[in-house]
Amino acid sequence: MIAGPLAVSATETPMGTTVAVAGAVAGEVDLGNHLPLRDALLLACARCPAGGRVVVDLTGVTFLGATGLQLLIQAYEACVHHEVALRLVATPGPIPRAPRLTGLLDGAVSLVVAVHE
Repeated sequence: MIAGPLAVSATETPMGTTVAVAGAVAGEVDLGNHLPLRDALLLACARCPAGGRVVVDLTGVTFLGATGLQLLIQAYEACVHHEVALRLVATPGPIPRAPRLTGLLDGAVSLVVAVHE
């Protein structure tokens, strides 16, 4: 479920530009609700200058089916086109495993597994 509007924001750091997709991405990402996330990801990839990175917070996502994986692949392809890196942030469990099984994480996309204490 996309529980609200997703924001795309850019931050300049000494290591380059990071464009983050932030908002209430929580619950299931599936065929019925993936469009706002897809649109935000594609916008983030387009706005990020070459050499920067797009960061997507998936820590609230509990299910990422085939449609969710497809949108991550679309985001990856858009990032490659714009010469930016794609980084996913997720909690341990099924969400990090799904992109890994597709080969999406084989050097193409970096994954940060966030552990909440």
